Amino acid sequence: MDAQIALNILKQAYRLSPFRVNNVIQFVKYPSDKPTSYQTIHGAFIFPLEGEAEIRFDNECFLAKPGTMVHGCPECQLTFRVLGENPFTHINLYYHQISSNLLFSMPIDLPAVSPALQNLVGANDHADIHSILQKQLLSRQVFQNIFFDDEKDHSSKDYLIVKELLDYIENNYRSPLTMEDLASHIGKSKSQLSYLFYKYTQCRPIDFLIDYRINMAAKLLRDQGCTVTKAADAVGYTDPLHFSRLFKKRTGYAPSQIQRKHISDRK
Repeated sequence: MDAQIALNILKQAYRLSPFRVNNVIQFVKYPSDKPTSYQTIHGAFIFPLEGEAEIRFDNECFLAKPGTMVHGCPECQLTFRVLGENPFTHINLYYHQISSNLLFSMPIDLPAVSPALQNLVGANDHADIHSILQKQLLSRQVFQNIFFDDEKDHSSKDYLIVKELLDYIENNYRSPLTMEDLASHIGKSKSQLSYLFYKYTQCRPIDFLIDYRINMAAKLLRDQGCTVTKAADAVGYTDPLHFSRLFKKRTGYAPSQIQRKHISDRK
């Protein structure tokens, strides 16, 4: 299939429902390695960073090198063969996609997506709420560059605003933050803030703030054996009862249960 037609199909699917990223992994293959071959499970974008390789999906073959991107689909026999004398380094972004057989290669502005891809690889091994949101944010930036290159400047500004807000919450979650505080920090109205944040993270700002606080409190209870009152105060809640109710609502566990588990594990 023509690459532009295939890209447009994915672009329209993404507009309807942003893709959910399953995994982001960096690989290095060497000229001395035997060609690797396996059956694909997920849709994937393959971003070559260094070197060259021949990538074959069933009977379709693509030359992969920096400055190109290869898109693969599930249920294909995928084979890599390194070309030349240099190692082939690439990042695979696996995602849940529409059912399709879209196989294509196209030029890409690697410097524009490389920082987000590298950060995605770093965030991939962490399961805390901040890393999960960062992963969604970075994924969105990559897809914006792939699908909406003509809107790149505008989307980049939005991305930086949301990233700044994530960092601000991470550094100030102990303070009694409100939507007014968050909106004032980035110079937007509350409705603009809520729209932008949800667009990039599929989460409301206050929900992220609460989940981040609960996540940090759980670490204090579990890893340091803090009392419920001390953990609540450490993450910005002056009322331990309100904190306990919120904690149980978000996690399904009372904070005292997390604390008791820590004490039991030490015995």
